[in-house]
Amino acid sequence: MDLLQPLAAILSGALVGFTLGLIGGGGSIMATPLLLYVVGLQPHVAIGTGALAVSVNSFINFGGHARAGHVRWRSAILFAVVGVVGAAAGSSLGGGFLIVPGLLFATGMPMLFAVGSSLLAVGSFGLTTAVNYAVSGLIDWPVAAVVHRRRRRGRLVGHAPLRPPRATQGRAEPGVRRPRVRRGRLHALPQPRRAARLSAPHQLDGNMMLASRIVLGLVLGLHVSAAASAAAPLRVYGPGGPLPAMKEAAETFGRAYYVDVQVTAGPTGQWLEQAKNDADVIFSGSESMMSDFATALGGQIDAQSATPLYLRPSAILVRPGNPRGITGLKDLLQPGHKVLVVTGSGQGGLWEDVAGRLGDIRSVQALRSNIGRFAATSADAKQAWTTDSAFDAWLIWNIWQVANPTIADQVQIEPEYRIYRDAGVAVTRRGKVWPAAAAFVAFLSSDEGARIFAKWGWVTPVVNGAKP
Repeated sequence: MDLLQPLAAILSGALVGFTLGLIGGGGSIMATPLLLYVVGLQPHVAIGTGALAVSVNSFINFGGHARAGHVRWRSAILFAVVGVVGAAAGSSLGGGFLIVPGLLFATGMPMLFAVGSSLLAVGSFGLTTAVNYAVSGLIDWPVAAVVHRRRRRGRLVGHAPLRPPRATQGRAEPGVRRPRVRRGRLHALPQPRRAARLSAPHQLDGNMMLASRIVLGLVLGLHVSAAASAAAPLRVYGPGGPLPAMKEAAETFGRAYYVDVQVTAGPTGQWLEQAKNDADVIFSGSESMMSDFATALGGQIDAQSATPLYLRPSAILVRPGNPRGITGLKDLLQPGHKVLVVTGSGQGGLWEDVAGRLGDIRSVQALRSNIGRFAATSADAKQAWTTDSAFDAWLIWNIWQVANPTIADQVQIEPEYRIYRDAGVAVTRRGKVWPAAAAFVAFLSSDEGARIFAKWGWVTPVVNGAKP
């Protein structure tokens, strides 16, 4: 942590602790945006860290209320059990501030009992979420410790209005008869139910009810903001080749499921470090590329769990109108052509695989003698193609012509020489705690996803009349 982060964590913890102590809820939904925007944690780490701190403090608060007899156990357990199921499925935290009014309106219990009972559910939600995020390494333990310590101070302040005044402790209030002792037993005289509720010393007075409503209103407003902004976007990274199809698929998925999917693509060096911090999904342009990503990302993805999506065939890009009359690879084996090839971006060895497809070394020798440049990336090759008109053929994937129809025409490579490689996708360790990541991968594999990729030149070859 830098010098400002501990101070930000202290202030955030005190604010959340005060809210938890005063109204029982609201701390959870406040924690994430505070950790995200004030403390400066990454989105998923903010959720996991907030969940842990809220859970610990909620259970501590709950213990105090339970000892004071301010818990309606049946309602508290019911809300907690139902909510844990939802938290386990959605890995999301929030709703404590909704539990309090829910208990008030659903059961008619007094405010103080609703506050105490709600804390069991809030702590249970938080613990379920925290465990899920901790398994994926998405908790900042030092920040969680700082926030917890300051929440304790804030919690004491928040609890103060709920304590009975010292002057009334041990005394009967006006109009309430003292209990009498008979043969060693304490007997409280029966009181009307309504009168007991109105006169109980632990009930909030009118000013504190107003204060609670104001705080609750503020928390509700923060919840609306958090729902829109603190829910981090789904971050997707990969190479430039599949980008047009991936971007359209992300936009379609986002509109349908109200998820902000942000796709970043290009040469690996441009996005790798950022992806190490916040990537939810990684896509590739070949199987070897996915394996390289798994290594470069330091264990964030498991190459064995990657999903191959769609194939793209190798092709020959020629100048608009095909002025050299190129019809296939065999023409490029003849003297007099200047060919552009790529050695990176998932195309390592592509030209050699194509030329050596039939096991004839003379084809490899002939094509190599016509190669005018070995570009490091597809972007470098595109730059060379647009600035040097001496190149009359560019050996690359067909999708590049689909995405850039004005700079080249496409000539198919003969089937016996044609090579295919796939676009694959993998959910990162961070992304596995967010159901939207798995849902996006499922969408990419769906019929709608297939139609989008087909539009951009991707294909699933037919084998014996059926899709493999």
